[in-house]
Amino acid sequence: MSHELTPRSCRARFSNQTPLQTALTVSHRPSLWQYHSHILAYDGQGGYTFGPLDADKRLALVNEKQDLEAKLAEVPKLRARLDALRSIKRPPSSSGIHSLQFEFTQA
Repeated sequence: MSHELTPRSCRARFSNQTPLQTALTVSHRPSLWQYHSHILAYDGQGGYTFGPLDADKRLALVNEKQDLEAKLAEVPKLRARLDALRSIKRPPSSSGIHSLQFEFTQA
């Protein structure tokens, strides 16, 4: 059985829960973390961890991970550009001062 839960439906469904009732949600949606106090996380290797959920801290870590992944995706383009700049031959200069001319292209 699958039910789509939205923040609104979670509030309506779980706001009247007593401390003796337990709600279990299977979700990857950070917007629902605020309604949970614990997290059960599977590691994909047959193991799991279970413990308290600090939704704000976890969301900050997820955002940081996404930012780092986006930056890492740029590394090949930056490396290629650096290699291109390094391969530019400097013309000989009689004054001992070298000048470089660059042609910039928009990606």
